[in-house]
Amino acid sequence: MADNRTIQIKLNDVILPAYFLKNRVNNGLIIFSQESGNMMQIKRNYYIAKLLQDRGFEILFFELLTDKEDHAAQVRFNINLLAKRLAQVIDWVGQQDTINNLPIGIFGTSYGSASALQTTVERSGQISVMVSHEGRPDMAIEALPEVTTPVLFIVDELDKQLIDSNSLAYHLIKGRKKMEILSNTIHLTEEPWLLQKVANLAADWYNYYLRSIN
Repeated sequence: MADNRTIQIKLNDVILPAYFLKNRVNNGLIIFSQESGNMMQIKRNYYIAKLLQDRGFEILFFELLTDKEDHAAQVRFNINLLAKRLAQVIDWVGQQDTINNLPIGIFGTSYGSASALQTTVERSGQISVMVSHEGRPDMAIEALPEVTTPVLFIVDELDKQLIDSNSLAYHLIKGRKKMEILSNTIHLTEEPWLLQKVANLAADWYNYYLRSIN
């Protein structure tokens, strides 16, 4: 059984509105790390989040920045700040009695992928696995050689720039990793069949590494 609710993530300096997608199967908790303000991407991510919920995961879905912060370029593209914010959210999860016993996976997109990769280094004992979809891992290039969390990179075959940056990240990461290049795609599409494919790849990756913990 699954249900959804709106919650508030109360951190030291900010309150982030969030959706908590609950699933009593409890295969693990997937935290979305995503760029703020990109409504097309957020819409796609929420669709994927719902599909992951159907696969037995609980989901914490939110934007890393407030509306006010999102309008400041020096904040929006500050990977160190975004990583710090994500780390604070993970610490917040550890204080919630209903979910603090669940293994954590990260789903990162765009700049949120870079901040997530950096956070896996800083919170390696708390993050068990990560998926990067259409991510910008090159924005966290200094942290990549230290990443030991298993990472799945998913990119669109039509986006050569992202393929290059994700390939670089793949080779720099020394831990367990995999790269999936989606073929027969329409770049940045919202087609349900493609988002289903992304969700299936992510769910299989999460299950492989989270089940050993459960």
